[in-house]
Amino acid sequence: MWQHRLFILNRQQSRPAGDLPGTGLYLPPKRAHRMRRRDALLIYLHQEGNAPLGAKDQRALLEKLAERYFSLNGSVTAAMKELANALNAFFLNRNRKLAPHGKQAVGWLTLAVWRGHTLYLALSGPMHAAVLGEHTTHYHDPQLSGRGLGVGRAARLYFASAAVQPGDALVVAPRFPAAWDERVLRLEAARKISPLLRRLVAYGGAQQESAIIQVRVGEPEVRRVVLTAAAAPPDEHETPEAPRKTAPPPPPVAAAAPAPPEAAAPAPPPEPPRRTPPPAKPAAPQAKQASAPRPKPRRRGPGFPAAAKVRAAGAAAGETLRRGLASLWRAGEGLAAGFRKVAAQGLSTSADEVFALPRSFMALTAVAVPLVVVTVAVVVFVRRGRLKQYEAYFALAQTEARQAEAIQEPITRRNAFAEALHDLEAAETYNRTADAETLRARITQALDQLDGVQRVAFRPVSDRLPAESPVKRLLFQGADLYALAANGRVYHFQIRGRHYTLDRNFSCGPGVYGELQVGPLADAALLSRQLQPQAYSVVGIDAAEHGVLCGPQREATAFALPPAAPAHWQRPQQVAYQDGDLYILDPPAKAVEVVTMDGAGTFSGTPYNAFTEGAPEGMETVIQMAVQRGGLYLLHADGQMTRCAEASGNAMKCKALPYNDTRPGRSPAPVIPNTRFTQMVLASSPDPSLYILDAAAGAVYRFSYHLQFVTQYRPARPLPATMTAFAVDPETQTLFVAAAGRIYQGSLR
Repeated sequence: MWQHRLFILNRQQSRPAGDLPGTGLYLPPKRAHRMRRRDALLIYLHQEGNAPLGAKDQRALLEKLAERYFSLNGSVTAAMKELANALNAFFLNRNRKLAPHGKQAVGWLTLAVWRGHTLYLALSGPMHAAVLGEHTTHYHDPQLSGRGLGVGRAARLYFASAAVQPGDALVVAPRFPAAWDERVLRLEAARKISPLLRRLVAYGGAQQESAIIQVRVGEPEVRRVVLTAAAAPPDEHETPEAPRKTAPPPPPVAAAAPAPPEAAAPAPPPEPPRRTPPPAKPAAPQAKQASAPRPKPRRRGPGFPAAAKVRAAGAAAGETLRRGLASLWRAGEGLAAGFRKVAAQGLSTSADEVFALPRSFMALTAVAVPLVVVTVAVVVFVRRGRLKQYEAYFALAQTEARQAEAIQEPITRRNAFAEALHDLEAAETYNRTADAETLRARITQALDQLDGVQRVAFRPVSDRLPAESPVKRLLFQGADLYALAANGRVYHFQIRGRHYTLDRNFSCGPGVYGELQVGPLADAALLSRQLQPQAYSVVGIDAAEHGVLCGPQREATAFALPPAAPAHWQRPQQVAYQDGDLYILDPPAKAVEVVTMDGAGTFSGTPYNAFTEGAPEGMETVIQMAVQRGGLYLLHADGQMTRCAEASGNAMKCKALPYNDTRPGRSPAPVIPNTRFTQMVLASSPDPSLYILDAAAGAVYRFSYHLQFVTQYRPARPLPATMTAFAVDPETQTLFVAAAGRIYQGSLR
């Protein structure tokens, strides 16, 4: 169970601007749907335009949305999508009525749902969200999230998810100041929130609007604080340093503005005079933000809350208890030694001598025995409590699995199994049993059938990369594997029996080659096998019109790309080689440049843009390409696919190609929901296929050339880290994947 601390940071012209009525954090009401009872919902609505909703209307709208969310069944993402569509319809109808008056409002929306140790995000409009834990992950993709709500018939949403732990934080804002880099957006090791809030204020500039939410273990409740000063209030677990006697009392660092109706509890005022806080208004019964107002802590001395002394006393008591238990342990050892000595003396020792123990030892025993009894009782209570929690979640997962098996409609059936799996994972946080493993296998098998999943048994087959950089690209060629790491260097592995050994004499990457300076490689590709044996094997390019040619037992050589005409090179991103031609993807230039090159690195002719009659729509958002004889596949950042084929006069004709999802309950669509494709590979023989990596889900999808779904491959057992790259050997039906600096191999048969 989680406590949520919501901090509102709203400053205009470097001055506090009060609360954000479009921000609310809600806990499930008593009559919430059973699939929503473990959710906590954040709604962050920012408005652009000349006709925004008023504060009162915003609060009422958010309460209705929260009420609607907690009444829905189905998966979290489905419920979030329904909320976004409802809000989009509201803004769209409103804008149509206001259009004759030249007014409109566009909604930028962020929805966040905490369920157990998983945080689900949905962003519409160019919103920013950052999850702060051991690492900082920034979510912002205007191409996927669109322009916002109220501008089209359907809401465009960018979905994401992240694992969260106690103390982790979420920062949501319509705009992130340029100074909010990783040094600012980080949590201290002790998970204190005050340093983070101070940095956000200090580096946020004159205009700031954001919400910061920190989750902690505890009874479910929401605490809302509106920051009104230049720094953050101290954490509840922090003890402020005592000021020196010669220094004046420190000024207050933050104050809590009067909370709106959904606020849980205002923060204590900074000034020493004590005032009775106004009673908190009851929250809406359908979407409570649980907690009653807390009494203001007394201040004893300048800036010292009494709670800090209580916490300090608690810490001292804990240390005393620890020392007492240590003394008890040592005393127990001494007692055992004494009894052994008594036993050795036998009947020759009198009873008076046996029981003539020191009074200090008797006193220690009188104190220690109750402590031992209490300690044992606490341990037993905690273990029984964890067992009860496990049994409750496990019983719920069993019930949901049985109900899912009786459902016929595929999508509803899948959502029900997904909920059962969520509850089973919650049970396994308290205990792991053979029954839980059996139920997991049963649920996973059902989901695999609905999702068209084929499980692959992967095994590590390579040495570990010497660099800690993840692998960006895997290239397979017979007995050789090449791995392009994120540090811009290519590594060579050669087969030895069933294991790929790292070739430490192979050098291919950034450096100075004669008069050319080659930067970190942006991409690499295999050269054709039909080239002469002494030719190079790999070609790589950097982002500045330079490249290298590499091969085993050959010294790498550099080259400069010929000038592109009529447009100039802007930022080469990917390279491919096909039938003696080098294809270079340059999205900012809206081009795929083609130039003839032999295996020795000799160019002939001038590069030309494959799109002689204009680039396809959205060319600047392309992240991957795959070259086919007479055509191209272009993968966009939002997952959409464009296919280009040569027509008469060598002109390229391009069109958007929908995914023909043949799984039960699915239908053709421009994208496959809940996927984030990042890389693709074409395999021409013996079974022509297009393979696409969904790194976030740890899956490799297989499609026909016409984008008809065939299957998806997932590990039979979890890999130690996220897949970052893959390669396919179609002849032997072998899949290679890279994870955590190693290469794994699995059979697709």
